[in-house]
Amino acid sequence: MTKAYHKDQSLPIGLFDSGIGGLSLLKALRLELPKENYIYLADTRHAPYGPQSEEFIAQRVLAMANFLVQKKVKAMLVACNTATAAAVKQLREIYPIPIIGLEPALKPAIEACKNKRLGVLATEATLQSEKYKNLKQKVAKDLYLVEKGSKELVELIETGDYQNEQARQLIESELALFKLEEIDTLVLGCSHFPFFYQKKSKKSSAIR
Repeated sequence: MTKAYHKDQSLPIGLFDSGIGGLSLLKALRLELPKENYIYLADTRHAPYGPQSEEFIAQRVLAMANFLVQKKVKAMLVACNTATAAAVKQLREIYPIPIIGLEPALKPAIEACKNKRLGVLATEATLQSEKYKNLKQKVAKDLYLVEKGSKELVELIETGDYQNEQARQLIESELALFKLEEIDTLVLGCSHFPFFYQKKSKKSSAIR
């Protein structure tokens, strides 16, 4: 791959995720940049990434990034917090195109939080990553953080069937800790989770 790809604005933007979660980012991109072309890649065979080792996730990230580079994308969005934490630094060292990653939105959440009790819903791998630990040490030292890893909710989104009673009970169970701890702001630290938020009341205080 050459730096010439930077200059060719007719080329598409590439996005990838472990599954369909990154479609929430694609939707937002298409609203902001409707004239762009996009290539979306989902690694559904290996979803969810949360329970996997960092080494395995990094291997999958590099494989998907290489696929998109072969399609001659002009920029790449790692539409997954877990994948970003595992390997975005490596991608930026390898490929000379703009590469954008995701991280749990602690900074805007802190601005929204009133009682200094902040919840973070993410995958286990994201919460255990050095990237996330460094982020919260940098910006959230004075907050009471309630963290919850949930591969179950990622798997639920992947089924596409998350509006029935059984799904509602699972969602309530996974969110019970945040209610118990009386948080007032919840960070959705996985690109899958906004699919739930879109169905919730606008009164909820949630930040991607």
